[in-house]
Amino acid sequence: KREIYEEVIAENAVRTWLPHDIVVVHDPQPLPFINHFKKGGPWIWRCHIDLTSPNQEAWGYLRQYIEKYDAAILTLEEYRQPLAIPQVF
Repeated sequence: KREIYEEVIAENAVRTWLPHDIVVVHDPQPLPFINHFKKGGPWIWRCHIDLTSPNQEAWGYLRQYIEKYDAAILTLEEYRQPLAIPQVF
């Protein structure tokens, strides 16, 4: 399943032209886009999903992408996770 997910992300990245000053990625689905573009400005991950008890396997997988972002915007402070990037609420 991960291979299909990553393949679809790569296919969508090829179809996307993304010159930018800032990128805000909303939701976890497009998180790997950050691997397919040269950063021209900050990349921010906006998460509205309840992270108080994330599935550890899924979180461990997505975290590798999340920590490439410059910051994360979470809906509630209770959603805070141990991350190497700033988190704002």
